[in-house]
Amino acid sequence: MHSSRVTLCEVANTYRIAQAVPIAPEADITDGLLDIVILSDITRRELPSYLRALRAQMHLGLPKVSTLRGREIRIESKRPRNAHADDQVVGVTPLTIMVAPKALKVLVDPRL
Repeated sequence: MHSSRVTLCEVANTYRIAQAVPIAPEADITDGLLDIVILSDITRRELPSYLRALRAQMHLGLPKVSTLRGREIRIESKRPRNAHADDQVVGVTPLTIMVAPKALKVLVDPRL
């Protein structure tokens, strides 16, 4: 369990988000786990350097970045906060996110 004031809590099943930002380099879509990357309470002054580190895949060593892994993640906040997935608001906190192993079937054209 992780409890602290945070700027960003990213729950990922793949290592890239948004416009190819490599947020969770250890994420593996076949392991049945979600990767959580947490940016602790960073200041506005710190934000640009943390965002540059994210893009350069150097964020995991920074002091206000922590990572967790799990099959079920619960995110709570004092006040309701929007939760986003693929640039869409998908709910508000409190929110529980669970991995669904082998739930996605991918069809590939054999000619490719």
